[in-house]
Amino acid sequence: MERTELITHFAETFRHLTKDVRTDLTVLFEGLIPFNEFLVLQVVAERKRLKVSEIADELNVTKSFITLVSEKLINKKLITRERVEKDRRIVMLVITREGNSLVEEMNEMKTTYFLKRLEGISNDEIIQINDLFKKIILNNSSSSSE
Repeated sequence: MERTELITHFAETFRHLTKDVRTDLTVLFEGLIPFNEFLVLQVVAERKRLKVSEIADELNVTKSFITLVSEKLINKKLITRERVEKDRRIVMLVITREGNSLVEEMNEMKTTYFLKRLEGISNDEIIQINDLFKKIILNNSSSSSE
């Protein structure tokens, strides 16, 4: 198989994998919060206080999308808005205790899901996959800065 065919096959396989995982996690999280809200909540939980633009950059989505999702999370009391004392124009999104608890619960569910999903794959193979993904990410970072 030539390189172009290999890359096409890789792209197709990767698309199927990400679609399957996203679908599975959406079903798994049903009754809690939608997957998109979980992604935003998880980023806020990791960093504690973020501007909308920082979350948008992290998830590679628009600020208007984050604003829409954050409104839903605020209404559910999972995050709050806080103004920065030195510059009242700056608004930070901050995770609440309830938000942290939900992220912990959903992360446990996600870990259990991946333990089952990767059952037939050895630790060495998982390390190889992670190393290859990191290499792809780094390759993209270096090529986009040129």
